[in-house]
Amino acid sequence: MRNTDQERRTRPHSYRILGWVTAVLFFYLFVSALVFSRAFVADLGIELNESVFFLCRRGAMLLLVISLVAFFARNAPHSSARQAILLAVGLSLAGLAGLGTFEFLRGFVN
Repeated sequence: MRNTDQERRTRPHSYRILGWVTAVLFFYLFVSALVFSRAFVADLGIELNESVFFLCRRGAMLLLVISLVAFFARNAPHSSARQAILLAVGLSLAGLAGLGTFEFLRGFVN
C-alpha cells in the first residue's frame, strides 16, 4: 500500500530526528575512537598495543563519514537516493552488530 502525500506530511520529522540522533551518536563514537582510543579499546577488553590504536583511529574516520551522511541527508526528500542511504547505513550497522555479536560469543571482546 502506497503512502499518500497527506500521510507523508503528517510525519515529516521522524526521518530528520533519526538523522540527528544518528549523526550525534556516530560523532560521539568518532571522537571517542580518535581522541580517546586507549579508553575506547580498553572498554572492549582487547589487548592494548599501538597497532590496535592505529586501527581504531583509522576506523574513527568511517564513523565520521556515517555521521556526516546522516547529518546532511536528514533533510533529503523521500526518494530512491534517500532509500539507498538508509539501506547502506542500515546494512553496515547490521554487519557491525553481527560481527560484534560473533566476537563476543567467541570471547574475543567483553
